[in-house]
Amino acid sequence: MAGAVVSERSETSGRRGRSREDAICTAVMDLLVEGSFEGLTVDAVAAKAKASKATIYRRWSGRDDLVLDVLRREFLGDGRTPVDTGSLRGDLLATLRRDMGDPLVTRHKLAAIRSISTAACAAPDLVSAVTAEIGRIQLELWSELLRRAKERGEIVGEVSAALCTEVLRGQLCAQALFEAENAVSDEYLEHLVDDIVLPVVHHAGR
Repeated sequence: MAGAVVSERSETSGRRGRSREDAICTAVMDLLVEGSFEGLTVDAVAAKAKASKATIYRRWSGRDDLVLDVLRREFLGDGRTPVDTGSLRGDLLATLRRDMGDPLVTRHKLAAIRSISTAACAAPDLVSAVTAEIGRIQLELWSELLRRAKERGEIVGEVSAALCTEVLRGQLCAQALFEAENAVSDEYLEHLVDDIVLPVVHHAGR
């Protein structure tokens, strides 16, 4: 009986810990949406999440460690292999809709991209770590998408996954930096695939 009580308390404590951690991570993304990277401090995160700084420092060593962990979750949580739709176009749209289809998630990601771009001078090591990990996941995804397309006969020659990553990342970064927050609509995603990405892929793979 005592063991069951201890187990229940431990489970409850674990849930509370996860809830606090989620609140802190959400606070980081909300602050990136509302302001700049420079204004994102441990004090600001603690106030936004209604958590103590001690709680944050028990889990993360400091601001950069916290931000890196949150951006990993935000950008790399979707890094699993996308569904096979039967065509490269379908695979691309399914991947983009999965990663950018939720307006709140998209708003957070666009804000993160803007913040990363402005933080290059203030926190170069953090920016390098984030972009390296995002790039690694994107290369893995593109390698799988291109492998499928070649097996289907949609492309004949070798297409560089790095080139595809560069094109897609460049377009999304441009949208984040220069367009409105709702610029990544489903209509835009279809335009991105049909008019920009696929022509590059088919030209390279002829």
